[in-house]
Amino acid sequence: MFDRRKPPAAQPFVTHENIEARVKWFDPEKGFGFASPSDGSGDVFLHVSALGPLDQQSLLPGATIIADLGEGRRGLQVVAVHEIDASTAAPAAPRGGDRSPRPF
Repeated sequence: MFDRRKPPAAQPFVTHENIEARVKWFDPEKGFGFASPSDGSGDVFLHVSALGPLDQQSLLPGATIIADLGEGRRGLQVVAVHEIDASTAAPAAPRGGDRSPRPF
């Protein structure tokens, strides 16, 4: 249901199209993270809503994305992600710590 007390957040206009960037970090529980465009222009905000129909709820650090950027309230942010290349991502750390055998 639409809350009339709070206007909907305006989607930024696209100012940079099809930019390649690497995911720095992404927290699926918080629904956001940051990416670094390959042109070295500085980090950009990455919200889960920018993933749209890609049905991807999480991104690993190092994954390469192709995305459109736009000017948000606090600087450039990802408006839409078109492609995700997870082959460049760092392997996920095992959960539960190191389980290798310990010497006596």
